Amino acid sequence: MAGLPGSGKTTLSRALTDRGFVRLCPDEEMFRRHGVYGVDFPRGIFPTLERPVLEDVAADLRAQLKAGHDVVVDHGFWTPDDRGKWQGIASEVGAVPVLVYLAATHDELWARSASATSSMPMIQTRSTSRRAISSAIAPVSSHPLKRNRTCYTRAILPP
Repeated sequence: MAGLPGSGKTTLSRALTDRGFVRLCPDEEMFRRHGVYGVDFPRGIFPTLERPVLEDVAADLRAQLKAGHDVVVDHGFWTPDDRGKWQGIASEVGAVPVLVYLAATHDELWARSASATSSMPMIQTRSTSRRAISSAIAPVSSHPLKRNRTCYTRAILPP
């Protein structure tokens, strides 16, 4: 599940749990371990704190997939390298990785994030939203299925 904060990743990934998916969310694990980004710990140490969280989530992903579970990872996956790493984890245990990218404009992201800030593990501002947009590299799909500016590399829900 790829996209920027406010793109709908959490809403969709939570809906998938109703269909039997195991949901893994590094942001929620960061919040559980360290609190609110930019409030309980300074922004500059985020990568250092996030590294062991991502390693633990990756290990959990491997274990869940090996056990035969369908898994949705609710994470931004902002770069091709990041997406490739996580797709590799799924592939190496024999699973078929499916990338769902949720695109949205800055105004859509801001409106959604502003209304959800109380439940987010970070403080979202217009400047952090713009910075996220400038940092992310949207995936490019060769798959013909495209709907509502969402790019599916494979359909994951039955009609």
